Amino acid sequence: MQTFIAFDIESTGLNPFYDRLIELAAIRFELDPVGGNCRETGVFQRLINPTIPIPEQASKVHRIYDADVSDKPVAKDVLPEFLDFIGKDSILVAHNAQFDTEFIGAELFMAGIDWPPNPVWDTLSMSRALIPNIMNHKLETLVHHFALPVRDFHRAEDDSRYLVLLFAKFLKLAGGLDFLSKHASVTYARSVKALLDVRLSLSQAPINQAIRSKKALSFVYEEMGQNRNVRFRPLFLFKSDKYNWISGTDLDHNGPKCYRLDRISGARCENL
Repeated sequence: MQTFIAFDIESTGLNPFYDRLIELAAIRFELDPVGGNCRETGVFQRLINPTIPIPEQASKVHRIYDADVSDKPVAKDVLPEFLDFIGKDSILVAHNAQFDTEFIGAELFMAGIDWPPNPVWDTLSMSRALIPNIMNHKLETLVHHFALPVRDFHRAEDDSRYLVLLFAKFLKLAGGLDFLSKHASVTYARSVKALLDVRLSLSQAPINQAIRSKKALSFVYEEMGQNRNVRFRPLFLFKSDKYNWISGTDLDHNGPKCYRLDRISGARCENL
C-alpha cells in the first residue's frame, strides 16, 4: 500500500536562501482501498531554533516567537528525524509545494545532508485542475470550500492535517490517483540544486574562499548609486531569475541578508 506524507513548514520569512525554518510537521497516511478515505498512521512535529531573530511580521502570521524556539534544536538536528519519518518510498504532499520543498532543500544543503528521493505532489495544482472556478486556491479558502473541520491556520501540524483531508476530497473528485498524479506538478528537494549552481569569475575568488574556510567577507557594495562597506559571514551562493546572489549574515547588523554578486567589488577574506 502506498504511503503518503502531508507536510508543512513555518519560517522566519519567504526567502528559502536566507530565511530559516522554525517549524516542520508531517502526517503519514494511507489510502483506504474500499472507502477512498485517508487513514492517518503517524505524526511528526518539531519547533526549530532558526539561530536568527524571527521578524515581528512573520510572528504575526504563525504566532511563533523567539522565546518559543530559543531552547529548541536547530534544523541540522531535526532534519535527520524528519527524513527517518518520511522514509524513502513515500510520496510527499504539500500545498504550493515548491515553496516548502525549496526551504527544506536549502536547509538540507546548509546542514550537509543528502536530499531525499521522494517526489512531492502539489495540492495547489490539483486544486486548479479540479475546481478551476473557485475564488482562489489558498489552503484556508479550500478548507472552507469543503466545510472541513477548522482548527487553526499557519501552524505546520494543523495545515498538514488539512492537506490530508483535502487529498481525500480531491481523490473522490478525481475518481482515483491517476488524475491526481497527472496534475500533481511533481517536485523534488534536490531541485534546489539548480539554484545553487553559481559560477564565479576569477576576480570573485575570495567569495568562494570565505565560504569554504568559514571566514568573514568584506566588500564594497553598490546600491542606489552609492557605495558602502559590508562585513559579512557568507553561507552559500544562489541564483534567481535574473541575478546571482550571496546569502549569509550581515555582521554589522547581526541579521540574515542577501547581496547581488554583480554589485560587489573589492571582496577579501577576514577572520571572524
